[in-house]
Amino acid sequence: MNPAYHMTVEQAKSLLEINTNDLLIAEDAYKKLRRKLQNRLNMPGTTPEQREETIDKLSQIARAIDTIRQTAASQNSTSGASQQPPNFANSTPPQPKPFSSGNVQPTPTQSYYPHRSTPSSGWGQFVSFCQTAGFILHMLFKFIWVPTVFISQQLARLFAGISNSIRYSAVCNVLACISLISVSLAGVGSVVLMLAMKVPTAQVRVLAVPWCHVSVDGEELGVSGQAEPFYLREGEHVLELRTDTGQTLDKHITLSRHSETIIRANFQNETVTISGGHNNVNKSQNSGL
Repeated sequence: MNPAYHMTVEQAKSLLEINTNDLLIAEDAYKKLRRKLQNRLNMPGTTPEQREETIDKLSQIARAIDTIRQTAASQNSTSGASQQPPNFANSTPPQPKPFSSGNVQPTPTQSYYPHRSTPSSGWGQFVSFCQTAGFILHMLFKFIWVPTVFISQQLARLFAGISNSIRYSAVCNVLACISLISVSLAGVGSVVLMLAMKVPTAQVRVLAVPWCHVSVDGEELGVSGQAEPFYLREGEHVLELRTDTGQTLDKHITLSRHSETIIRANFQNETVTISGGHNNVNKSQNSGL
């Protein structure tokens, strides 16, 4: 394309594939086309003729976006210059409406200070704000300090009543919290005690000749001669010892909490010997079954 060639707006819009004079839309279309053409240049296998055609296309869309930018700038400058300031010399100022005392009533203004005629001034508003803030802080901290020198007797009695009610309500809340915590601790303690009573703490060791299977209350616990003891709950239990040959020995045992009981069984003599059981006091019971 000839560099001296002047491009029109319509030709620029045709190159950018848009149908509007909006500069934002034109800029967006230009960016998309430029990205597309640059990707085409970087594609492998492009012939020199195709590269030359793509470069020419890039130059054309660059001239097109410049044309649209110049057109938009000239339109903005023209529209800004066409605005003329209003002619105040020839205009008629607005005329105020006549005041009628019979239809309009004066509005009384609230004055916080009798000697000041402008309560809405900055200093008056600041003083009013300080008074309001001081009154609120006084209400909040009255139960700590009662400045009866700066307030009237009626306000002092009112604030004293409020302070007493706050003190009484605080004491009631503390007592209620203490009662609730006591009841909760008592309930938790009872639950923990019940659970502790169900935990097996009695230790039972079984030594048998020959070795045998150990069952307590119908539940098999293991075999005799183990290094670790069996843990059972306190109370009465039925102990059953059974060999692989089918020979059995039964015994009623009574266990206490945290006791250690040793049971020795001899299937040849059919005897069972119990040592310990009640609070670690040694007992010996021999029985032939």
